[in-house]
Amino acid sequence: MGVKPVRTALRSPWQNPYAERFGGTLRRELLDKIIVFNQAQLRRVVREFITYYHEDRCHLGLEKDTPESG
Repeated sequence: MGVKPVRTALRSPWQNPYAERFGGTLRRELLDKIIVFNQAQLRRVVREFITYYHEDRCHLGLEKDTPESG
């Protein structure tokens, strides 16, 4: 079909719409609403948000299903 993959530049999330969308969602739904006191707390809340994002949060692009609904 003539389709070839294109690699994005390192540390350039604006070239990857999926990374850009997730980064915006993470900021809007989590980081704008809490105060983080240290790196350990930040890692813990981001890890919990990622679990929520993949297991519980509905996605309109998946017809309101979750990515890991299996």
